[in-house]
Amino acid sequence: MSFAGRDELMRRFPDLTGLKVAQLRTEAVKPAFFVGLFDFLLANDGDLMDFAGSAGLAPGEAERARDELSQTKPRADITG
Repeated sequence: MSFAGRDELMRRFPDLTGLKVAQLRTEAVKPAFFVGLFDFLLANDGDLMDFAGSAGLAPGEAERARDELSQTKPRADITG
């Protein structure tokens, strides 16, 4: 199932980011938008697994893509 097909996620993302639905198209051309989108997906294992499965990716590839887009150090592992 694609991210756009997940109604709950499509409502939650703008609520958490403060973006209006009309702004999504404008913002979606900026790398920072995708960093935020990856952060959103990485914050919930279920969302990450759904996204990775539908995109045909290993979950770790989403985190590597986020780090590459942000051009920052990898996110710290706060679970351990």
